Amino acid sequence: MSESRLSIVIDSCSAEQKAKDLEKALDAMDTAGVRVVSTAGKAGRSTDAAGKSLVGVGRDARKGASDIDSLNRSLTETGKRTAAAAATSGGAMPFSA
Repeated sequence: MSESRLSIVIDSCSAEQKAKDLEKALDAMDTAGVRVVSTAGKAGRSTDAAGKSLVGVGRDARKGASDIDSLNRSLTETGKRTAAAAATSGGAMPFSA
């Protein structure tokens, strides 16, 4: 018996830390007198959007993997039934149109 599986792992832990590091760096620049308020807001919104997209990708990947598993089970069952039918008919499979 064969098994097919699709596995996608997205590590968002480092992305979250990098976003925090970016926020700290932008705060430091702001403290030094460099105007970064609008940039920080845009970066925060972009980070939030990226996080939400990753959640969607993960959800879609799990759904796709589940669908592939269901298809694999159906194909396995079809193969078993075909083999059983062939065995009971002496190997000859009737054709119906």
